Amino acid sequence: MLSGCKWYIVIYDHIQNYNREILMTSNTALLESFVRDARKTVALLEELSQKALWWDDEKDMQRFIITIHGIKSSLASIGETGLSNTASVMEESGRDKISAIITSSIPGFLNELTVLLKKTEQETAGGVEITGEDSEDIYEKISAIKETCSDYNRRGALELIASVNSCTERTNEVLECIKEHVVHSDFEEAEAAAASYLDELLCIA
Repeated sequence: MLSGCKWYIVIYDHIQNYNREILMTSNTALLESFVRDARKTVALLEELSQKALWWDDEKDMQRFIITIHGIKSSLASIGETGLSNTASVMEESGRDKISAIITSSIPGFLNELTVLLKKTEQETAGGVEITGEDSEDIYEKISAIKETCSDYNRRGALELIASVNSCTERTNEVLECIKEHVVHSDFEEAEAAAASYLDELLCIA
């Protein structure tokens, strides 16, 4: 016979799974966001795990912070508060440049996230269409736009702006602002607008 404590654990796990099943069934958008962010996070963490001292590279650290922020929110939205809290600690450690906490947390977090991702993909039978804004991709494109503006490259900037798809209203607003500056050859203003939005993306909490 199970003790009172073990019965509590069994019932708690059952309720958590039941609530998650209801949430996943009733809100496909949340599920789409989680799968997209989880795939991106797993790929990045596996990549960084193969690089020595990656946390000393500013670009890699920025990619880590942006990606881990995205998966933190996605995990919370589907009720995975434990993993979301771990992601939050990793994100703050990245901002504070505490590499020891990050490196010690990645293996376990990556393993649990991979298991959860595979389980979710199996439950949805591959029927989830991945849409929405990819925060890391947006950051990279805005960075590229900033560089083309600093080179006074009108055509390159406009082509990059046109290549951005499935973005949020805020991103679209910024892109329109940058485009307006570029069209009028106000490259310094366009570069400044891009730089400001890059800071905004990094500071999202």
